[in-house]
Amino acid sequence: MASIFNYYLIVFNGALIGFMMFFVIVVSPVVFKTLSQDEAARFLRAVFPRLFSVGLYTSLAMVMLSFFSEEQDLILISCLISAGFAINYFILTPKINKARDELLAGDDEMGKQFRIFHLLSVLIFIAQVCLSIFVVVTHPI
Repeated sequence: MASIFNYYLIVFNGALIGFMMFFVIVVSPVVFKTLSQDEAARFLRAVFPRLFSVGLYTSLAMVMLSFFSEEQDLILISCLISAGFAINYFILTPKINKARDELLAGDDEMGKQFRIFHLLSVLIFIAQVCLSIFVVVTHPI
C-alpha cells in the first residue's frame, strides 16, 4: 500500500520541480527584460508570496503523503521542503521587503542585509529543487 503514496509523492515532487523551474527559467528573465526596475520589483513582490504559498501547500500535502508511505527519508525530505517554503514565506520575504524599502529610502546599511536575506532565500529555493530531484531520481515508480 505504501507504493501508491510513493507514486503520489513522486508526482508532487515532479510538479514542484516544474513549478519552481518555470519561475526561474521563464518568469524571472522575462520580468527583468520587459519591465522597468520599479515595475519588476512591484511584480515580484506580488508573485513571491504566492509562489511560496503554493509551494508551502503543495509541500504540506507531500508531508502528509510521506507519513503514509512510512519511508523515513521521504518524511524528512518533505518536511525540509515544507520548512523551506515556510521560512521563505513567513520570515525571509518580509525581511527582504523591509530591507529593500529601507535601502530605497536611503539607508545604505540595509543593502548588506538585503543581499544576505535574498541569498538565503535563493539557497533555500535551490536546496528544495535539489531535494525534489533527489526524490524523483531515487524513488522510481
